[in-house]
Amino acid sequence: MDFRNMNLLSKRFNQTRELRYKDMCVCHNYFYIPKNMGPLVHVYTKNTYRPFDMTTSLVFDGQNLKLGYGNEIIF
Repeated sequence: MDFRNMNLLSKRFNQTRELRYKDMCVCHNYFYIPKNMGPLVHVYTKNTYRPFDMTTSLVFDGQNLKLGYGNEIIF
């Protein structure tokens, strides 16, 4: 998942690193600063095999794991 392409980056949510291996893998590190100035939230994403041809995304909101945004909770 590339949060840059989703227009989600802001002053509170920043990319800190990007790693690539040929056209098979793209990894990103991000951090989020909560509004209440709580602990930083570190986010790591890894897209393998044609990372720009994704049809689904796993989303973890801190409590639930979903297949895509707004879909049913799977765990």
